[in-house]
Amino acid sequence: DFQVPLYLGHQLTFIEGKRRVTGVRFREANGRQGMREKSVECDTVLFSVGLIPEIGEDEILLKPMSVGVCGSEVLTYRLSGRGSFGHEPAGYVYRVGKRVKNVKEGDWVFIHHRIPCFVCHYFFISTGYQRGRALPLQG
Repeated sequence: DFQVPLYLGHQLTFIEGKRRVTGVRFREANGRQGMREKSVECDTVLFSVGLIPEIGEDEILLKPMSVGVCGSEVLTYRLSGRGSFGHEPAGYVYRVGKRVKNVKEGDWVFIHHRIPCFVCHYFFISTGYQRGRALPLQG
């Protein structure tokens, strides 16, 4: 153990340094709006991709193919020059919890961010306003 911190479920918000990395700022990926960032001094950043999260019996796992960027996110970028964008994903249902009945693996869905599910873990740790369930695309 080299005492390297591992932050799962976090969102990198800024990489510090000019010619080399001197630190990073991050926050919980599913945290509430306005949640404070944390800073860590470091000289290396490792991104881990390809981890497949576990899902609950009432959840789906989406393989996103496209994510919409809205006007407020464009304004945020223009004002600060940085950010994490996209909250309207569309893609394929990759995995389905055993109690999910309205979609199946392979279905094309759009997840609307303003329709809360009222049941999942993320609904309860957030404002609930931004967490939604999968809706089949029409058309």
